[in-house]
Amino acid sequence: MRKTTALAMLCYITALVGCGGTPPASSSLAAASGEQAGAPSWSDRAVTSYLEGDMDAAWRASQNALQLNPLDDHGMEVAARVALSRLDARATVAVLERAHGPTLLRLRARANAMLGEFAAVARDLGAVDGQEPVDGWATAMLPLSRAATAGPYFSATGDASAEIPYQGAAATLPIPIVAITIDGRATNALIATSASTTVVDDDGHPSGSVIADIGLGALHVHNVPSFARDLSDIENAVHIPIGAVIGMDILLHLHATLDGPNRKLIVRTAAPEIANDSLALPFAMFQGSLLAIRATINDGQPQYYALDSAAGLVLALADVAVQSMHVDPATLPLVPGSPVANARVVDIESFHLGAAAIEHVPGVTGLVPPGLVEVAGTRIYGVIGGQFLAQFQMTFDTESNAVALRIDNSATADAE
Repeated sequence: MRKTTALAMLCYITALVGCGGTPPASSSLAAASGEQAGAPSWSDRAVTSYLEGDMDAAWRASQNALQLNPLDDHGMEVAARVALSRLDARATVAVLERAHGPTLLRLRARANAMLGEFAAVARDLGAVDGQEPVDGWATAMLPLSRAATAGPYFSATGDASAEIPYQGAAATLPIPIVAITIDGRATNALIATSASTTVVDDDGHPSGSVIADIGLGALHVHNVPSFARDLSDIENAVHIPIGAVIGMDILLHLHATLDGPNRKLIVRTAAPEIANDSLALPFAMFQGSLLAIRATINDGQPQYYALDSAAGLVLALADVAVQSMHVDPATLPLVPGSPVANARVVDIESFHLGAAAIEHVPGVTGLVPPGLVEVAGTRIYGVIGGQFLAQFQMTFDTESNAVALRIDNSATADAE
């Protein structure tokens, strides 16, 4: 893959988070942050903490707000967003039991979609269909929820685990693409941690459908809700046919490992034992769709960064991240030949993931889509791309909602 094409793909792949349109705006919370007069209420504190990325404080404040007023809209929204970020769909539904209006009902629909309760999803989304703010996920999910059966979803047959090699060589295809089958038809799939829901090419697939069978090696997963999209932009970037994008829905259900050093995807029907030498990083799934972890630049404070295995770069930084380094983004050198205007190069002296520090990480500015902040409703400092993640075996630890990163020394030795 050419470097310039890889840079341009970031904006396209991260758009899959919204799945078909403008992501839902967090304007209700942003507006609420400016409503404070005098001492902040618990509702005000909940909103402020959420916007600042302090999920624990936001949860505590929202619970206090709801104890005082169970119908507090901002308290409900913050509590729901925090619960969704922790993949606690049942807590989200409970918080929103008396929800009303498009923002809250769509949050409840997201939680019910996690639970496979598509009749409830259709009811809530239908009640606010077409209402502001625009929500691309809701627009795409409504026909799917109406067409969905009773399930069960993501049931697995075949082998208990499978290892599927990545297509191509790292030099030409640095992002993970694997050979799969969809209802018995062979194709290739891009593995994108930036996509919450599996996406299939719209050539031959109706918009919003449940795929009967996806074959991942000798392991088959059945009844997979999917969105249909034109994937030709991805095909043009990687120069091989692409029939699907495998998102976090399958990766979490199948306890996946993206093994960068050995260039293979590992899927399982049971959670694996996490190696003791792994670096466990708690993750958040904002609105149940945007995967993010906390990381630190130099000696700054931990901030959220989205994870995008499909982005063919190391690290994309938002301007706020560059400014936290006391650097003016406009003074940085431009990326030579970049198709993205104002993409600039920045060297990060030290990038911290938990207790681990990685020195001199190459970053690029000007590529973080503003829509990521809208989806999260809080600050996103950047996107950690596939070329960074490829140095690790990355396993989704669904027992503790963490990403386990491990360096495979044997793979490094073999490469040498």
